[in-house]
Amino acid sequence: MIAAIKAEFRKLLTVRSTYILMLVAFALVLIFAFYAEGLKATGASVADPHKLASEVTNAVMSVSLLGALVGVMLMTHEYRYNTIMYTLTASNSRSKTLFAKIIVVSVFAVVLR
Repeated sequence: MIAAIKAEFRKLLTVRSTYILMLVAFALVLIFAFYAEGLKATGASVADPHKLASEVTNAVMSVSLLGALVGVMLMTHEYRYNTIMYTLTASNSRSKTLFAKIIVVSVFAVVLR
């Protein structure tokens, strides 16, 4: 099982779209943090805790959406490029491969947050 998890981490870190989506997520956080409310902010809106909480929630939701997209791409990337047979034949159990993918996506989501 450890070998399958290592292989899935390797697949996650070698796919170029993972890095592109993470850069987009980082850019979205920067936009939310420095630009989105900075142009139309007034003194009263900056002091409003509900407004600041909603901005943080919006940023977290957008980054979580991109993280979920990376997870979906990890699951479906092999089907798209028809390399799933190599993964399934390397492991003696399909459920072991599925659990390895789920563990890697879960760790990625925790690190992303």
